[in-house]
Amino acid sequence: MKRLIQGLRTGCFIGVIMSLIFSGIFAQGEYYPMYPGSFMGEIYYENLTPYQVTLIAVIVWGLIGLMFQFGQMIFTHTDLSLAVATILHFLITMTSMFILALLAGWFPLKILGITIYITVFIIVYIIIWNLTRRKYQRMVDGINDTLQKQ
Repeated sequence: MKRLIQGLRTGCFIGVIMSLIFSGIFAQGEYYPMYPGSFMGEIYYENLTPYQVTLIAVIVWGLIGLMFQFGQMIFTHTDLSLAVATILHFLITMTSMFILALLAGWFPLKILGITIYITVFIIVYIIIWNLTRRKYQRMVDGINDTLQKQ
């Protein structure tokens, strides 16, 4: 239950902050929880009230937080090798995130938009994976140093 609440809270918080930043930069004084020119943004803004669009955005942001919160369990709750766990995590995260990002109105449903999204996702994934790997490697090295001193 704690993971569920943490994932929802983190996803919603980051989503709100990012939407405020992007609205401040691009929306000329208006607030848009999702890009109105995206594939889903056009559908939402043509058929729903601003409240409903914001509610959908918050739900999607929460689901993104849940996905990342529970995605970590591939590494912590399985006996998979690091390589297999990383490939599985990448594929699940990439697929889930693509669907949620589309629903969140983050990019237009065009080849260029999809290509840019996938490229950015891969770059960010590699950066985060390397930072996380280094963090845990330092922890393991510290534990090993402590054990060798005993």
